[in-house]
Amino acid sequence: MGYLNRQPLTASPLIRGGDSPEKNMKRNYNIKKKLSLKENLRLVIPEMFGDFFVYADTVINFPLRKNELHEMRKAGKPLRYAMELGEYCFGADFSLCLNEIKSSLDLMGEIHDADVMIPDINLHMKEVRQFNNTITDNDQKLLTRQLRNTIEELKSSRRAMYAELCRMLNLWKENNFASRIEDAMKADLITEEQHTIAPYAEPTGINCRDK
Repeated sequence: MGYLNRQPLTASPLIRGGDSPEKNMKRNYNIKKKLSLKENLRLVIPEMFGDFFVYADTVINFPLRKNELHEMRKAGKPLRYAMELGEYCFGADFSLCLNEIKSSLDLMGEIHDADVMIPDINLHMKEVRQFNNTITDNDQKLLTRQLRNTIEELKSSRRAMYAELCRMLNLWKENNFASRIEDAMKADLITEEQHTIAPYAEPTGINCRDK
């Protein structure tokens, strides 16, 4: 029996990622060596999604809690890596779920970038103003208008991206996105079982991956 560690490792894309919801603790995913990759993914992906989505309510209700958003993004990385492996194992419905995970993480990354840049630019603007206070000739003072405009643009962009992220997370709650992922993996399992039971059966015209 093996374990899938969410600490940053390089041996496999399936074992890369961030911290668990329990801060400063490792999160190990139980990997059964006797099972196939596909079977193990069916076990660990729901756990990974749970570790990722546990932050959703806080992120939705507290837009300025940047640390929680960052932790959610980190928790989503191993989920993405695992689902990218799963894309080779499962069907089209699973790929659609993966695309939504990717979109959410991309949004979180853009929001995080804004959260890093805004304080940096504010600090730079403060330094420019301090410098200007030492200059008596107004013509030699540095302008801060462009810095102020950049900050406002970043704040506006962050608000729009955050609203889109919250819309997505709320939709996942309403539509039970976790079940969608599991169903997408089970649909493939149903197909395998039918082929195992009746490998020579006449085609019925029913696609077991259609929901």
